[in-house]
Amino acid sequence: MVENPTDRLYSTQHQWIKHHEDGVYTLGLSWYAHQGLVGPELVELPDVGEHLDSGEMYGIVECLVGALRELFCPVAGEVVEINEEIVEDPELIYVYDDPYEEYWLIRIRPDDPVDRAGLLDADEYTRMTPYAKEWGFGGLE
Repeated sequence: MVENPTDRLYSTQHQWIKHHEDGVYTLGLSWYAHQGLVGPELVELPDVGEHLDSGEMYGIVECLVGALRELFCPVAGEVVEINEEIVEDPELIYVYDDPYEEYWLIRIRPDDPVDRAGLLDADEYTRMTPYAKEWGFGGLE
């Protein structure tokens, strides 16, 4: 089991959100989502400068095995950076052992940095994943 870091929040679509001192958020896929990516072949991300609404689809990860994974933005804001390395070589997502430090998808400057509606802390997120019982956690009440 990989621990979900407590220094970030999580979406129900299995993305992590890390807040930085400059007000920018970094978004990436959680360990749980990482486990479902077998043979990533294509990663599409938005353009820098694009504004995203909360809940808006902002990209895709297409894999050799399994369904296309659509990426939905957990917060509204402007994209300030994308991970070009992942776009150019999607297999890096699968190769990296630590989805919380070694790869990320986008960096976004949120419209409202205090609006964290619908986001979960690490314990809440861990309890909502399908692995919760295997890891010794109960489901969310």
